[in-house]
Amino acid sequence: IVNNAIKDALPELLKITRVLHQCGTNDIEALTEHHKSLSPLEQSRWQVRTFIESAEIGDAYALCDVLIGRAGAGTVTEACALGKPAIYIPLEPASGDEQNKNARRSADAGGAVVVKQADCRAETILAALKPLLENDTARKTMGEKNRQLATPNAAGILAETVLALAERKK
Repeated sequence: IVNNAIKDALPELLKITRVLHQCGTNDIEALTEHHKSLSPLEQSRWQVRTFIESAEIGDAYALCDVLIGRAGAGTVTEACALGKPAIYIPLEPASGDEQNKNARRSADAGGAVVVKQADCRAETILAALKPLLENDTARKTMGEKNRQLATPNAAGILAETVLALAERKK
């Protein structure tokens, strides 16, 4: 659903931005074929990958002005930690509705826009993205709102809490 919406939005997107598109394994063949059908300029502005390797992910996030994707815990946590504004399309159905909850938390804080999976089409992606690409201040504000949600040393805090609880039980 998300891959098709991005593909369908490309004619407009590639006029105003570059797109690094991680599509997973299911759609890579069709998207690679579509990539071949584009003009050389459009091809240079859209990179489609099955996955972004761990060695490249830091650079990808550094170059990212707005993240568009599902709202899994890892994605939302990374966007918050890095202060990136986001457009989330929560996976439905997801057990426990966690992707909607993750996306809502960020959106309620002002760091993201949520597009329902049922509404995920080129038009809705463009309607959410264009105003952000045109407004540096809005992107920066959203990124800061997301950064405020981050807990940079969460693992350390959790470890200290567990150790403190273990000490109390002695």
